[in-house]
Amino acid sequence: MIKTKQIIEQLELYLGKLIEEISIEDLNDIDELTINNFDITKNKQEFYIEDLLLFKNLKSITFNNMIIDIDIINYIGNSNIEELNLYNCELLVELTSNFDKITNLKIEYVDKFKEEYLNYFPNIEYLSYKGYELKNKLPKKIKVLDIMNSTIKNDEIFFGTNINEIFISKKEYDTNKDFYSKLIIKVNVYDENNCYLLNSGDKHE
Repeated sequence: MIKTKQIIEQLELYLGKLIEEISIEDLNDIDELTINNFDITKNKQEFYIEDLLLFKNLKSITFNNMIIDIDIINYIGNSNIEELNLYNCELLVELTSNFDKITNLKIEYVDKFKEEYLNYFPNIEYLSYKGYELKNKLPKKIKVLDIMNSTIKNDEIFFGTNINEIFISKKEYDTNKDFYSKLIIKVNVYDENNCYLLNSGDKHE
């Protein structure tokens, strides 16, 4: 039924059954999966995207160290995924259409992901965007923004949004302290060991 070994391992862990005992109906209880290009010993793992089509109630999917090709993009676009997490991946295709169902998005150190692609996620309320420069206005429905290890190159990215809380590095805060200290939103500043709440208030108008 399922060929991808790492998915089989997750199912056996989540459901407490051997793969031979797992039915199609059991798959309806699975709402999240993680796909990693490597196992814990750094050996490459096989992945068969057709396996994902068996999960009718999947709401969250994470890809680690993966090549994000047209097949994965098409799957995401045609699925009911609401939370998409891409970590240390490489995007091989141009994004050209909206992903309207996604409300939580994590793009962290994804090679070839362009800032303009954020506009194809118009309904995201939570965005984690790490390892980039932010220059343009963000999708207006965002409420929480995590930009640890990213930098802001345009103060106007907040205007016209619903952002009421952000997470930034101490380095970014120190670089743009005057700007952040004036924001009437909650600003969380992290160093290696601690989180400091520096400012709280209503959303930025």
